[in-house]
Amino acid sequence: MLVSLCSTPESFMPTCAKIRSFKHSSDGLENARIALLRLALLGFHLYPVSSMAQPKKRTGQGRAKRVMAKPGEKCRTIRPARTTYHLARVCCTMAGKLAMKTRTAVWAIGLGAFLLMHADAAVPSTPIASQPPDSAVPVKLGTVDFEISCAPGGRADFNRGVALLHSFWHDRAFLAFEHVASSNPDCAIAYWGEAMTHFHQLLASPTPADIQAGAAELAQADRAVEKSPREAAYIKALHRFFDGYRAADYLQHAIGYADAMATVAKTYPEDLEAQVFYALALLAADPPNDVQLVNPKKAFGILKPLFREHPNHPGIAHYIIHACNNPQMAQEGSQGARQYAQIAPQVPHALHMPSHIFARLGLWRDDIASNLASKAAAEAAGLHQGAENRLHAMEFLEYAYLQTGRFDEAKAIVTEARTVRATDVDPRYPDMWAAVEARYPALLAIETKNWTMAERLKPVTDGGSSSLEATLLAHAEGAAHLHDRKAANDALQQLESLTSGGSRASESTAAIEIRAWVDFTRGNLKDAVALLQPLAERQAKIGKGEVEIPAREMLADMLLLSGQSAEALTQYRQTLSSDPNRFNALLGAIQAAEQLGRNSLAERYYRTLLANCRHADGSAVKELRHAKIETSARRSPVKITAPGGPRV
Repeated sequence: MLVSLCSTPESFMPTCAKIRSFKHSSDGLENARIALLRLALLGFHLYPVSSMAQPKKRTGQGRAKRVMAKPGEKCRTIRPARTTYHLARVCCTMAGKLAMKTRTAVWAIGLGAFLLMHADAAVPSTPIASQPPDSAVPVKLGTVDFEISCAPGGRADFNRGVALLHSFWHDRAFLAFEHVASSNPDCAIAYWGEAMTHFHQLLASPTPADIQAGAAELAQADRAVEKSPREAAYIKALHRFFDGYRAADYLQHAIGYADAMATVAKTYPEDLEAQVFYALALLAADPPNDVQLVNPKKAFGILKPLFREHPNHPGIAHYIIHACNNPQMAQEGSQGARQYAQIAPQVPHALHMPSHIFARLGLWRDDIASNLASKAAAEAAGLHQGAENRLHAMEFLEYAYLQTGRFDEAKAIVTEARTVRATDVDPRYPDMWAAVEARYPALLAIETKNWTMAERLKPVTDGGSSSLEATLLAHAEGAAHLHDRKAANDALQQLESLTSGGSRASESTAAIEIRAWVDFTRGNLKDAVALLQPLAERQAKIGKGEVEIPAREMLADMLLLSGQSAEALTQYRQTLSSDPNRFNALLGAIQAAEQLGRNSLAERYYRTLLANCRHADGSAVKELRHAKIETSARRSPVKITAPGGPRV
């Protein structure tokens, strides 16, 4: 009902875009009720237009303050402990702008909505996670010193917002920037900070609501009078992204912003934050198929010397990880990875990010430890900001468990994932839930070689193309191993059904791999190899998704199944070079080496596998025992323990 109020008036849209997120938080719902009651009051006689024409502050412990800089601009409602949400702003703005007849109607709607929300709240419903108190907000975020021209009293909150922004905790960062703006409505750079929280660089493309909100906040920044030339340059640069934004042109907008930030960084070479935000902008503007890694290398070149001088800066360490998140540069990101979690040890994303490097390097124990900590932090902080941090950590956990033979623990992750609801995820990431819910069981089925399970997986209802493709990849690979041409053809038909009218067929990694497995099932190895080879070469340079199966490993599997052991071994060895310590790549290399009589090489891979799998469980123990039997060369007694099971 609340969301339905935000329908047509264009002046409402930037703020109403945020109001939609209230339905995911009990605190947000309460603040919305308060805001709607104010709407009723503001539309009536308690807050006439004349009383809002000039700034007006009401102070006192436990009392609220209302500030409005100029007629027609946003009125900010402030609480001593925390700021209210944007609906209160809309209430103030509407009361100041609209004619008396319209305000009377607004008063009636507001009062009716307020009463309806109280009635709705009286009906028992499924509990939702509430926002934790301010005392639960993490206090250790690293060292940030962003010079601002506004009142000195707001600098600590602003720096806190920037630190949170650097760790991608956007909802918390927004509250910090909002507090600065509420205390000083003419502080232009505070509105820049609010707008930056809607950019979501390296996480996801902004939603229409993000664009509306960000544009409105930049307009407020333009109107605010307190800004230095340097701050005006930051605001102008961000306009390059938001102004005239079209989702289809995301990369062009990101490149425009990066170019503008290059100018800021060059104009203010002593401004540390300008250099750091420019490096981030380069990463966000990285063309997806640039195998030369021009932008990541340039960003790393900026950040590396800064890291030596500012080892406690959250953005520097964080963006080094992103820059080095590829096979060519992963080793150079190790120091940043190990430092970042110590810089912001209570931030879920900061605890998770090192695992991107650990996964690239095949350091599964470090990967698991990193994501267990991230998952715990996400759960301890409450899920008011959404379950995306928890789900992302769980993806990496499942993958790392599978590479270390801890199959039962991987299954437990898949089971737990089913308890997370789509509404638990931040609405700013609308496709995430369906995509990960499809990937969890698909990855489990493929990695554990449960081909019957793979072939029978059900797609997520209304999950979208990426979600369906994850399921269809499991179907296609399962069909190939079971020699089920009908199932393979069905998978291809469902893939093609995603293409409507004259639109182009999907060129995603998963779509290419599905077609390759269908070709293989049909007995057309040559065409399957032709599809996978370019993908494998690309992944060797820029990297695969960290929780994906390498295309080259799929190619090696096809060759091994076709009796081409030598060619398969070559592909497995290249896979282990770009994606080291993968469970099934090691198993495949052992089998291929044994078939070629290369027993010492098989033994070497077997030792590596055992070292990774000291805590193997479930069907992984059987796989390891089988590999031991196949490996005929002598080896030292390296043992693993399966809980409640035999030693291998």
